[in-house]
Parts: sequence; structure tokens; C-alpha cells
Amino acid sequence: MRMQKGFTLIELLVVLVILAMLAGVVVANFAGEDYKAAQKIVQSDFSTIEGSLKRFRLDVKRYPNTNEGLEALVNNPGINNWGGPYLDQLPTDPWNNAYDYELNGNNFRIISYGVDGEVGGEEENADLFSDAQ
Repeated sequence: MRMQKGFTLIELLVVLVILAMLAGVVVANFAGEDYKAAQKIVQSDFSTIEGSLKRFRLDVKRYPNTNEGLEALVNNPGINNWGGPYLDQLPTDPWNNAYDYELNGNNFRIISYGVDGEVGGEEENADLFSDAQ
């Protein structure tokens, strides 16, 4: 009797099932890593923008108002003491949305609206705030 060498169809299917299960475990372990990395990019952008806002304040003696927004860091909105540009260009968040800016008295806040780019949301769609003073 002659023995054939190779794998049977059942053996190949068992190996494929095992590989699929391993791939599922790997994907489950790294599923949230993209979002965590994006959050770190947002925090880094917040720091950069905050530094530029503080340099703006040193020159102009105030932060840009909400209407002037972050655009005042790149283009002079008609202010005499403006010493910018304070940024070469305005960064966008990791989801390619513009950062929003609010000024309340002497307190400002920079906002990323998360993955969906809309106000509110939960989990990955939750808004991220600089909470700078």
C-alpha cells in the first residue's frame, strides 16, 4: 500500500480555524489602540495651540475672542499689536476636523468633537476638551 504525503482537507480546515481564532484575539487586544493614539495626538495639538494662544496674549494683551477664533493665530484679524503668525497653519484633529475654540472671560477652551465631528457623543464620539485657563 502506498502512503500519500500531504495534508487532508480536514487538517487544513482545523489549521484555518485556529489561525482565525488567533487573529480574533489579536484584533480584540488592539481594537482600542487607534483611538488611544488619536487622543494623544489631540492632547499634543492642544498643547501646541495653547502655547500659541499664550504668545498671542503676550503681544495683544488678551486672547482672541470667540469670533476671531483660532484663525487669529495664523492671520492678523486687524489687530495693531499682532506679532504672528503664531502657528504656520491650524492643525486638524486626527479625524480631519477643525478644532473649535471658546473664550469665556480670561478662560479659553479648545475642543475636538471626536470621531463623528459633532457636538456630544459617547465613547469614541465623545468631545475632547483642553480645559486650559
